[in-house]
Amino acid sequence: MLLWLFLGAIGLPVFSGATGITRLLSPAGGYYPGFVLAVFLISTFKGKTPGLKRYILLTVLVAIPAEHICAVIFMSIFTKTPPGACFMSISLPFIATDAVKAVASAVIAVPLNKALSKI
Repeated sequence: MLLWLFLGAIGLPVFSGATGITRLLSPAGGYYPGFVLAVFLISTFKGKTPGLKRYILLTVLVAIPAEHICAVIFMSIFTKTPPGACFMSISLPFIATDAVKAVASAVIAVPLNKALSKI
């Protein structure tokens, strides 16, 4: 994740939309440290054996809130807008689709982790 952020910061087209440090310092740039935090939390709490229910709960109840909280705080500070207004504009509209993507990721991750553990 940190390599991805570095590559994007130096201008490689790894982010959607704008590239470079300006993307990280845009009003929605708080999602990027949120991604790093979410990856850390998932890695810390995923456990030793893959489990679909655990992965789904972890991504939906821990990772998504971590990402969105970082994004809301960053945007609130960046735009000097109340956190509630930021939540309504950049977080709430995306929570449902993020949850669907998190469940899909967990469904893929369990068999992938099992297969990779045999290698």
